[in-house]
Amino acid sequence: MTIRVSLSEHRDASYDILIGRGLLAELPALLRRECPASAYAVISDSHVGPLYGERVVREASGVGCQVELVTFPAGEWNKTRETWAALCDRMVSLQYGRDAAVVALGGGVVGDLAGFVAATYLRGVAYVQVPTTLLAMIDSSVGGKTGVDVPAGKNMLGAFHQPRLVVTDLEVLGTLPPAQLTGGGGGGGGGGAPGRSGTLGFWSAWSPSPWRSRRRWLQRTSERPAGAPCSTSGTPWGMQLKPSPSSPCRTAKRWRSEWRPRPGSPNGWGLPNGARLSGSSGR
Repeated sequence: MTIRVSLSEHRDASYDILIGRGLLAELPALLRRECPASAYAVISDSHVGPLYGERVVREASGVGCQVELVTFPAGEWNKTRETWAALCDRMVSLQYGRDAAVVALGGGVVGDLAGFVAATYLRGVAYVQVPTTLLAMIDSSVGGKTGVDVPAGKNMLGAFHQPRLVVTDLEVLGTLPPAQLTGGGGGGGGGGAPGRSGTLGFWSAWSPSPWRSRRRWLQRTSERPAGAPCSTSGTPWGMQLKPSPSSPCRTAKRWRSEWRPRPGSPNGWGLPNGARLSGSSGR
């Protein structure tokens, strides 16, 4: 006997990427409008939590619902299944239901982890991305990419789970050290270089304002047809110079030792060297 289950899913998962200054102050109103929930878990790390997390929780609590700050130790080496489990357990202890939502406040590690929590907690809850690093603003917060690292490699476990909103407050870039901005430029170049020639000029003379030159690439990164969430060769969402010659750095044992390059920095090395290799081989 065969019983056929007929499913036809037509879901609009579109969302806005807000870019401007002072948007953190508007976050409570944005949450009410774009991602209403009975409770919010603001997930951040030990660096960003004290800087912005406590302020966000204090202001968001004014919406009349439960808002809790949930943090974990900062660092790529903490983007693990153990950290993911601890964050989920914390939400369980807070008795959050499916009508709760997650706010990812931090860099790429926070966004990936918090997004994966949102994708899996009670089989999926809504979430909002609030990136605080340059690389997170132009790459990891866009496209619903979530996941954790395992000993075999980066982002080996994860899911595509689109956010309800991405809130990019450019004022937070003022607290970043130069190394973070350099890493953001290197990482963003991997996705933007194959687009328009203007994107290369953008990275060579970076300033906090030229977001218009990235708008087309941000749209291409986030707009994936239904049924094709992963990068596919020959399509706009697959036009990235990744994996680059920097990829071995990501799985090398030294990645977790004293030599820990900033996320995106290996691309700054890999892209020009990859271009030289291609040129020397005539490709």
